[in-house]
Amino acid sequence: MKLLILSLTFLFMHPVYAVTWSKVGGSGAQTMYLDQDNFTRDGDIVGYWLLHDFSKPLLQNSRVTKSAKIHYSGNCSNNTGGTGVEVYYSESMGKGEVVSTNQRKAEFYPQIPKSVGENVLSLVCTVYTKKPVQPPQTGIVNI
Repeated sequence: MKLLILSLTFLFMHPVYAVTWSKVGGSGAQTMYLDQDNFTRDGDIVGYWLLHDFSKPLLQNSRVTKSAKIHYSGNCSNNTGGTGVEVYYSESMGKGEVVSTNQRKAEFYPQIPKSVGENVLSLVCTVYTKKPVQPPQTGIVNI
């Protein structure tokens, strides 16, 4: 019984992060999902995460990887973007062991017209990073 209580205590001590992945496209080689919960915006610059789930395992640093979470940055005013952080995983959907990581300052390049990258940047710029409009304060208090 003490072991059960101790196990439950440790379970609830660790934070749990829920991420909503929404399918945004792909090809025969991969399916891409957008993290709908974690966006940043600073003026025209947006940041967002994509999960790449590979149809066939790939080699990354001589190790098998089945998926990657990649942080993208984009400029909403001129349709450019690039990657900054890449984390590769041994299992599908960003699960399993971390196989490899890459981090660099994102260099912005024009998005390929009608590509998944262009569509996702447009979606993030127009939908997900809009700040909600706060209703005006009327001074009336409902009781």
